[in-house]
Order: sequence, then C-alpha cells, then structure tokens
Amino acid sequence: YPTQVELEWFIKEQVEEEKQVSDIIKQIKWIKDNPTMLFMLDQKMGERAPAGLPAEE
Repeated sequence: YPTQVELEWFIKEQVEEEKQVSDIIKQIKWIKDNPTMLFMLDQKMGERAPAGLPAEE
C-alpha cells in the first residue's frame, strides 16, 4: 500500500498544480494587452514560493 499512498499524494499535487496553471491562464487571457495589469500579475507571480518551499509570511 505504500505505492498507493504515494500515487494518491502525487495525483493530489498534480490536480492542485493544474488548477493553479489554469487560473494563471485565465488571468492572462483576461488581462490581454493591458501592460499595467500584466506588470501587476508578474509581481504577484514573483511573490510565490518555489515548489516544495514554504511561503514566507
């Protein structure tokens, strides 16, 4: 069963990552060619913690 537990964790992580990417794509499509909004999104994305590292509070 350890393999099953590992696979369940992996699938859960993949689902979370897919949702995050989907949300980012939606934001980019919504922004379109607005440089100010694109800059703001870029800053927001830069504040995210790298995968596997806890976010700073």
